[in-house]
Amino acid sequence: MRHTVIVGSSKTGTTGLFYSVLRGLEATGVPLYALYEIHGARPYDSLDKYAPERLVVAKLLVTNKSFDAEVAAAFRNRLLIVRDPRDTLVSALLFFPILAINKGVDDARIAEFTTLIRRKEQDPLSVSMKDLLASGYDLMGSTTKLSTALTSRFRNTRRYHDQVDSLVVKYEAFVDGELGEVEDFLSLELSGNRSGASRSHIERSGKYGGWKNWFLPTDVPYFRSLLRAYSERYGYDDDWEIAEQPVIDPAIASEYIERSSRSRREQLELFYETKEPTAERIALLRARSDTGRVNHSLSLARLLLTDGSDAATAEAVERLTYASCAGNQAAMRLLSRCYRKGVGVARDPERADFWRSEGRSRRGTPDPEPVERPLLQRVASRAKRALGR
Repeated sequence: MRHTVIVGSSKTGTTGLFYSVLRGLEATGVPLYALYEIHGARPYDSLDKYAPERLVVAKLLVTNKSFDAEVAAAFRNRLLIVRDPRDTLVSALLFFPILAINKGVDDARIAEFTTLIRRKEQDPLSVSMKDLLASGYDLMGSTTKLSTALTSRFRNTRRYHDQVDSLVVKYEAFVDGELGEVEDFLSLELSGNRSGASRSHIERSGKYGGWKNWFLPTDVPYFRSLLRAYSERYGYDDDWEIAEQPVIDPAIASEYIERSSRSRREQLELFYETKEPTAERIALLRARSDTGRVNHSLSLARLLLTDGSDAATAEAVERLTYASCAGNQAAMRLLSRCYRKGVGVARDPERADFWRSEGRSRRGTPDPEPVERPLLQRVASRAKRALGR
């Protein structure tokens, strides 16, 4: 059952709210699946078919190109988190290097951008927020006009809200722990534990109001008009009083960029460079699998099958079961072989035939994610050998 979906634009606190809801549900002991930024409809439709007894908790971003409001509308509980758009822009600015690394931007350009941020730290009045954002979008290779990109970011939230009735959660209230309305809406006690592997290179300050140290007086006319519709819709005051003596802490600016960039590069290295099933690679795949990455679940299962131990093969079946229920054809066929041969699970010819049939009948399964593909290809043959094929 599609239980709860958290929707918002990037850098508005969607991840923290997602884990707060998730941990709260986990504490009740109900069986569930967590899907983190899985935007296509197919996994959700497949889970409805193959695992209707499981609750599904999801996080979706309206700023993702694949976002589909109808996916969110199918959930029983819908939460829309919003944030002061000025703080959102500061947070997005400092996350641009991660997005650039994902696109293959080289270290020199990341360092150049970080140098600009350090200049801002040393003299907060030296660079305007408009120029910083323009540099950030340029870093990612965007050719869209800055005003168009910014307008689209905040318009997407309003358009979604026009289409899908959702409970609005303010980031500022969430940070302050004012969650009574959300808990009543969900009939659930939310967890103060907002931790999760997906936060390793995301969480920055966990505060609000820092925008006053970033914007210059010359920024105000430009941004006030761009952000007015969103601010009025969600009750953010049209108060643009900036700090008289602005201070930017490097720990949540340039040093954050360095930490998060290093973390992301290490993740990519585990996918592309490491050739053996190391503990670090398995841990990364496990973390990704835990948040609904179907192809990572399949790849993790294949690595675990090469281990051969009872614990590893049992976990492999668990991961394959999720990937199969989410509609992955290759996972269905591999799960069928596990049931056929009694690997990681008791022999069950009936289940083996079911998943074999489903794996053959489904067509059009999306290709593995680009970052996943090299890893999947290297371990596929080992998994087959472990099953005697």
